[in-house]
Amino acid sequence: MKPVSQRAASLLLMLAAFLWGGSVIAQKWGVTHFPPLRLALLRGVGATLCLLPFWWGSNDRRPFKRGELPLLFSLAFLSMIGNQLANYYGLRTIPASEAGIIMGSTPVLTALLSALFFREPLTRRRTAGCLLSFIGIVLVVARPPQAQAVASWRGDLFVCLGVLSWVSYTLLARSILKEHSSLALTMATFSIGTMLIVPLAIWETAPLQSVPPSAWGALTYLILFASVIAFFAWNIGLQAVGPTRASIFSNLIPVTALVLGVVLLSETISIKQLAGMGLILVSVWMVNRREGES
Repeated sequence: MKPVSQRAASLLLMLAAFLWGGSVIAQKWGVTHFPPLRLALLRGVGATLCLLPFWWGSNDRRPFKRGELPLLFSLAFLSMIGNQLANYYGLRTIPASEAGIIMGSTPVLTALLSALFFREPLTRRRTAGCLLSFIGIVLVVARPPQAQAVASWRGDLFVCLGVLSWVSYTLLARSILKEHSSLALTMATFSIGTMLIVPLAIWETAPLQSVPPSAWGALTYLILFASVIAFFAWNIGLQAVGPTRASIFSNLIPVTALVLGVVLLSETISIKQLAGMGLILVSVWMVNRREGES
């Protein structure tokens, strides 16, 4: 599959970010009723089964080269364990808004590591866009600390680990995407990652309590929308625009989570949060705009 246009890539990256924004709420609700390892296993199995018919009917069923296998296993580990599982454990002890603040560091960290390890140009405009987006994230999700909502430092550490894992996945995945389609990479990521989680989930001793229909609905969302559609869209966009420009769209995740919180949980949006959302949208435009455009 050839890379899509810049505009189409931007739309796909936005779609992935919006779906992942909804997944923050779904993950928070999911870990309330499922043990983290069991939730990760169910999500991985479901996503793999959903992707299987699409992958089987595609034109890219070429086996990966032996030399690519270590990188594939690394990507699967970073995605399924380093990112998803770390977020699950983090969201058990900290509120989703606090996790969103930490996730706001994704594009800044991606741009810095891209410049450091891959010599990707870090222009003043992109630097300013990354910093502006981080300020916007803080304005959107930062709230005065409350005694009943004080997060555990371990939860913060888990989410930080999840961010670092996702940045590493985004940077390393582009070498695979030069030779294989985004569907092939997504299928390999979930199938290998699920196999890595199986032995861990078997050892998990946490009992599975009665699961309400809403929790199964959250799991369904995580499988179909946050896994299959979002990962596929993200990898297509990543293939077209590169990791630095792709990562800036991750700042739309907490914005989406905030909007869904208003719709689903009757929360209110302050002027400060509206201003933060505006800064994030401006930062997306700044980083995504081509050099030389006014």
